[in-house]
Order: sequence, then structure tokens, then C-alpha cells
Amino acid sequence: FRMLHLCRRSRVSILTTSVRAGWSLTLPYRPLHIPTKPSLHSPIAPSYDSAQVESYWYNWWESSGLFKPISDHDEKDSDPARETFSMVIPPPNVTGSLHIGHALTNSIQDSIVRWHRMLGHNTLWVPGTDHAGISTQVVVEKKVKHDTGMTRHDLGREKFLENVWAWSRTHAARINEQQKRTGASLDWSRAVFTLDPSLSDAVVAAFTKLYEDGLIYRGNRVVHFCPALQTVLSDLEVEMRPFEKPATVKLPNQNPNHKFEFGVIHDILYEIKFGTDYKSSSSSSSFSSPSALSSSSPSPILSSSSSSPHIIEKDGRHFVRVSTTRPETIFGDTALAIHPDDARYTFLHRPDCHAVHPFSGVLLPIVRDPLLVDMTLGSGVVKVTPAHDFNDFECGMRNNLPIKIIMNKDGKLNHETGKDFQGIDRLVARRSVIDKLISLGLYET
Repeated sequence: FRMLHLCRRSRVSILTTSVRAGWSLTLPYRPLHIPTKPSLHSPIAPSYDSAQVESYWYNWWESSGLFKPISDHDEKDSDPARETFSMVIPPPNVTGSLHIGHALTNSIQDSIVRWHRMLGHNTLWVPGTDHAGISTQVVVEKKVKHDTGMTRHDLGREKFLENVWAWSRTHAARINEQQKRTGASLDWSRAVFTLDPSLSDAVVAAFTKLYEDGLIYRGNRVVHFCPALQTVLSDLEVEMRPFEKPATVKLPNQNPNHKFEFGVIHDILYEIKFGTDYKSSSSSSSFSSPSALSSSSPSPILSSSSSSPHIIEKDGRHFVRVSTTRPETIFGDTALAIHPDDARYTFLHRPDCHAVHPFSGVLLPIVRDPLLVDMTLGSGVVKVTPAHDFNDFECGMRNNLPIKIIMNKDGKLNHETGKDFQGIDRLVARRSVIDKLISLGLYET
């Protein structure tokens, strides 16, 4: 491609290059003034020196303007039918250096761009780099911590931003140099950075227009929020770690001598009641023991179902078993859910049937949701915490459930959890919640 590309720029009307027997490539005439190619004064090396040869040719290509579109050389292009081909490089993140994956994809793009130039098209390939906000923040924070022992909070916003910009400039320059070493025929006069003022203004203008046209809107959604970075993370920035069996794990920004349990199933008992003699779910959610609340007469339906292994009877009260791996989110429960086709729980389909929240005594609706509940797993009854689980959030939207946020941005439980739990880290709170359930006789091992 490079040989043909350079030959095409000589003043010949047609260039035909045969490749084996059977076919030939015909390229159109494209008038363009090319400076005289400098000569190599030093003797030819006994062996091929890629560093010397490739840098020599690339510098000549770039300085000669061979990577610029025709319109940059001839604003009054005499060929109105000339086709245009333009492409923007997927901007590499300034978090580090390029790797073999970049070399592969850039080579493919470079081949496409050079082919269009050989066809005589008005061709442009735009370079650039991406600020990669959160990823860059993380690596700069680590560097600052290593170099100075300080956090970004110790430095302050302005000083930390100076460090981020210095990092971005250094790594952007390194990335651009690496791309040049691969021979990428980019128009470097148009190199951009995603935080350049012109690009930032364009983003703001685009979002403003989309909003004013009613094509985008703001709404509440469940997101990945990092208590350490104090920001939302995209799905691509989160590494999911599945647990096929219970495990104990050390976590960053936590006590290094403590391990946390994951993948452990906890069974919690929720009392079932008919009628409205308990507090409704819209009432104040003071987390007191439901045992102090008045008890209504058992339902005939429950009485006839009490022999079922799926109904637990204690002291004349009836409960269903709910399994969860995150008991600390119990404060955010706004419903229980069953599968509509689960014959074990048809008696729970009555509109006046509710579950009683184990701590607050608030009545929770029992919704039938075939998308959320897999009736072959566990007891077939699940608790719904719309504010703190992606699947539960969707269930909440489908069933018009309230959304109750129970954590602060620092990962600690907030005022919605009551004075006994407020201010406790959500990971540490798990043990406290289990102890509370055990004291109420609502936890099964």
C-alpha cells in the first residue's frame, strides 16, 4: 500500500500495477505538488534498520502534507464529482500507553484510509485522545499517593486538576508518537483531545438541543456508585465478580485485617397478614419491633394452608421464608414478589394480603412478577429493594413500587434505617442486621 501510495503521487496519468497473473489495479490521476524527496547521504547499512528507515519515510510523508485531504492543498478542486472519505480514530485513553490491540485496529483503519487516497478520494483520518475521566482519575490518584503520600482531598481540587492535566499531556504525546511509529497516516494538524474547549462546547450544545427537542430526559435510575471515588461508574468501568459458592474477601478501603462474606444465603421470615390492621407502607417507617403491634385473627386461607412446608407457623402467626445474600438492604424493602404461576402461593394473590416488614412493621405489598422471580430457586419468594438492585428497580417500575434509598454516598446507612443502624457501613451492618433478626426470631440458619 505504501509503495503504490507514493507512486500514485508522481505525475503519471494512469498507474497500473500487476499482482501475479490474472488482475491489475488501475488508479486515477490526481494532480498534487509533492516536494522533492531528500536523499540519504550516509552509506547504506549492511542490515535493515527499521527505526532509521521508517522514521525517515514517516517524517517525509508528514512534512510533505501527504496525510492531508486534497481540499487542503487545492481549495478549488477541479473535480466536482470527487468522492469524500472521512474517519475519526477511536480515541485511545490517556491512562497509559498503546498495546498490540491498538496496533492491530490502527493498521486495519490505516489500510482503509490509504486505499481511499489511492482511489483519488478527498480523504481525511482525524487523530485524537480521550480523557477517560474516572480511569485517569484513578491512575493519577495512585501516582499522587505514591509520590507524595497525599490524597486528592489533601491536595485540593485545583492542585489535583493540575496533576491530571500534566498526566494527560504526557501520555497523549506518548500515544501520538506510538501511532506515528506504526505508520498511521493521520492528519496531525487536526489532532484533538476530548476535553478541548471546542469539543466540550459541542457536547453541551448537542445535549441541550436533544433536551429541548424532548429526545432525552432526566430520571432516577440505579447506578454503580463508588464510595471511595465519590462518583458514578459506567458498566464498562466495573469488574463483576460472580460467586458460585460462599467466599470471604478482603476489600479495598476497608480494614485490611477483616474479610467480608459474599455468596452466603440468608433466610428471613416475613409475617403474612390480611386486612389493614397494620401500618400501611406510606406511613412513617420507624424501625421498631413488629411484635409490639396488634395481632389480628388468622385468615381461614392461612389456616387451611398452614400444613404446607412453605408456610411457617409460630405462636399463631404465619410467615413465608425469603432468601437473600444482602440482608443489610432489608431497610429498603418495599415489597415481596412471587411468580404468578407458582401454585404454592396462590393464597397470597388476594389484594388485601400483605407482608409485614421485620423491623418497622410496615405493610408491604406482595406483587406477582414473572420476570423477577424464578420459582425454582429458593423458596420462590423474594424481597424487592428497588433503590439498591438493578433487577428490583425494574420490578419496582413495573409494579409502581416506592423507591427507598437507605445509604449515603459514603456507603453508610442513612436516617431511613433508624438510630440503631444509622452511620454504620453497609458491609459492617450485615452482621448487626442478622443479630437483630435473630433476636426477633425471624432468622433461619
